[in-house]
Amino acid sequence: MAVYTVLTAGNEPFTPATVDHARTWAGSYGLAPGHVLTEEATRIIPQHLLIGPDGRTFYRHVGFLAADEMLRILDDFRHYRRVPDVRSLPDP
Repeated sequence: MAVYTVLTAGNEPFTPATVDHARTWAGSYGLAPGHVLTEEATRIIPQHLLIGPDGRTFYRHVGFLAADEMLRILDDFRHYRRVPDVRSLPDP
């Protein structure tokens, strides 16, 4: 499993995230610099995605998720208590 962070805004509301923001974020949280990405947007609502090895999105949540909730969701997928809704998956 690989975890990525996507910054969708800069330090001020409605400003775009930059490569410098990504590097600072990675350093502040001990993340691999290549796993902190920026998106050309100014969205400030967090989004969580679980993307399968084939690139399909298995799970999407818009809004805050606590660490224990994230771990529960991952565990549910790992043990097949939760599966992706195939109607929402794009063609590979």
